[in-house]
Amino acid sequence: MLDMPLNQKKEPAHVLDIYLFIDPIDTSCHQCATEILDFLNTLNMKVYTHFIPYFNLKTIDEYIKKYQLPTTDLTLRNKIYETDYLIGLTYKAATFQGKRKARQFLAQLKVLTDTYRHNLTDEDILGIAELSNLDLSMLLEDRQSENAKYLYQKDLEIAHKFSISKVPSIIVFDSCRPNGILIEEDITVSHIQHVIETSMDCLKAK
Repeated sequence: MLDMPLNQKKEPAHVLDIYLFIDPIDTSCHQCATEILDFLNTLNMKVYTHFIPYFNLKTIDEYIKKYQLPTTDLTLRNKIYETDYLIGLTYKAATFQGKRKARQFLAQLKVLTDTYRHNLTDEDILGIAELSNLDLSMLLEDRQSENAKYLYQKDLEIAHKFSISKVPSIIVFDSCRPNGILIEEDITVSHIQHVIETSMDCLKAK
């Protein structure tokens, strides 16, 4: 998916592909994603955005340190893992009902992660799905499907391929550069804007 070149003959205008890797139980990730999306929506160009809920052992360690949780509690670590996985798989299943509804699910989820974070239950998650106007019976069926699990695993492989080690992280692909730009530090609107403006200068110079 990420290796597909942009067809500049069909898309002569500047086109952006933005991949946002977030920890769905971390409030700061949700806030970062919201700010970046609000900014991208103001751009006068075609922008494709992709959310990838992501976690690994390192991000779990960082989460535990960030919220000053017990570092040696294996039950806690398993709970964080299970909650991250369940939300990620539910989100992927939600995309089968449309990206707009799936993103609404993540946006609504922030309300509960502010308070409960890794202590979210499946009942909480499905309650948010219902508030997001998702069909619950379809969602549950899709979440159990091999297709959803396969696609979710492919997302994790994308993160591994590009050595994503922190959340939030962003990869910016555009029609000017042959390779993506990974941003792991200083993920701010001003930084993203600088990256995009640099790409636009590159396009004008051609």
